[in-house]
Amino acid sequence: MLALVLVTIALWIGALDKLYQLFLAPDDLPLRAVAGCLACLAIVPVLNLPPVVAFIDGAGGGLARLLVNLMTMSASYWLLAFFQYSVRASRRFQTVAYVGALAVVVGVWLAAPASVRLQPAALASGNDWHSTVFVVAAVGYMAYALGLAMRWSVIYARVARRVELRRGLRAMAVGLAFLITGCVCKCFVALLQAFAGVAWAAGNLAYVSCVLIGSVLLVIGVMYPAVTGMLAAVPVWRWHRQAYRELEPLWQALHEAFPDLALRSETLPWWRDPLRIRRTHRDYYRRAVEIRDGLVQLGPYYPEAETEDAEAVKAALAAKAAGAPAGPPHPAPVAGGDDLDSDVRWLVRLSRSLA
Repeated sequence: MLALVLVTIALWIGALDKLYQLFLAPDDLPLRAVAGCLACLAIVPVLNLPPVVAFIDGAGGGLARLLVNLMTMSASYWLLAFFQYSVRASRRFQTVAYVGALAVVVGVWLAAPASVRLQPAALASGNDWHSTVFVVAAVGYMAYALGLAMRWSVIYARVARRVELRRGLRAMAVGLAFLITGCVCKCFVALLQAFAGVAWAAGNLAYVSCVLIGSVLLVIGVMYPAVTGMLAAVPVWRWHRQAYRELEPLWQALHEAFPDLALRSETLPWWRDPLRIRRTHRDYYRRAVEIRDGLVQLGPYYPEAETEDAEAVKAALAAKAAGAPAGPPHPAPVAGGDDLDSDVRWLVRLSRSLA
């Protein structure tokens, strides 16, 4: 039970995160497919809640079970679409197959007796041909779509360069293998009951177990690259925020000397950056660039004698503030590394000395 709750929470977090990313990049087709898959999977546990089932079934007995099956079929479709979008494969046939399977499932459910509509995939309904067609169409399509998705996940796992992505694809492939096994088992149980009159309870239990294990592994595989990426980004975000604050004395001194130092920037509404993560990175880079521009503008005021970088900057700022005449420009101090973060670490030490 705890595992299901954790999986549900992870699904909703992942779905909301991908939907927000899709809002920022609506033309990203692979992202659209991932968002659709996670959204469908996140809805399924909600549709299984007793209050929700009672509310939906008020509009028609068994409607909640029908929606659960439609959502799982849609999740399979979007998962396959992700891989096909990634390789720019044609989606026409897969879309026709998906819509056709949905039409069969909805049509046979509408035509079924009321008792079958309540539990269309249960063993108690298995002696009715409506239940057999419902199960074979819904679960059979899922096995087909998941089988193609597993093939692509295995191929991508072999060539992926990022360790996190490779691990996620492997977990996804194993999860899909469990799900496909469960789907095949469920179809066999339905056909066995329809043609031999045998309600194979052990086979149905195997189906449930495979779906549970496969769903957990699938969620882990989908979420693993994103979660590890977010965890790896936390130290970077903390450093950018800390560096931005520690650069304040140096930036303020240069800004007072050159009021036009500040760059113009676009102010994003809070809903475009609710956690202020992007703004933190943007402010970090902007402050580093503005300080570098200020150090260059101090060129005519640096002392000719070689001094420590901090002393040279202090002397140049004092000369500028005193209205000293500008002399020939001198190169700005350069003691950082070749990349921006190394340069910023040196600027932080310079800012501390000024403070």
